[in-house]
Amino acid sequence: MVGDWCCDKHGFPMQITNVGDDYAYATFEGHEGDPWEFDDKNDQPQPIEITRELLKANGWREESFMASPWNGFVLTYYFVKDEGDIHLEFKCDTLTIWFNYEKGNDRAFADISIPIKYAHQLQQVLRIAGLTDMADNFKI
Repeated sequence: MVGDWCCDKHGFPMQITNVGDDYAYATFEGHEGDPWEFDDKNDQPQPIEITRELLKANGWREESFMASPWNGFVLTYYFVKDEGDIHLEFKCDTLTIWFNYEKGNDRAFADISIPIKYAHQLQQVLRIAGLTDMADNFKI
């Protein structure tokens, strides 16, 4: 999708600028006027995995809690970001979004909860949730 982040087969990050039936154009810093063309079966856009560093670079804060599985306590890390009255949490490869979120409201239920692993998936879910500006300005 236009605006989504991907990488080439060597892991070089690029942002999609145009998509057709059998091609995609992408650009990267310093070459905005000379886009890269993905049109070869051997060089298709590759996904960029979501990492702690990636989320932190985009203003997500790291939090943790103690979980109690059967054989002891485990410290679990997750990332949160608040955008107005929308609360986002990324934990265990799942993005959860609460709309009209009020902190401390123990009756709040997630409006969207979807498994994601890659940056372009996160961007697409953010757009669906109405957070287009956040999705389009995502940093890699």
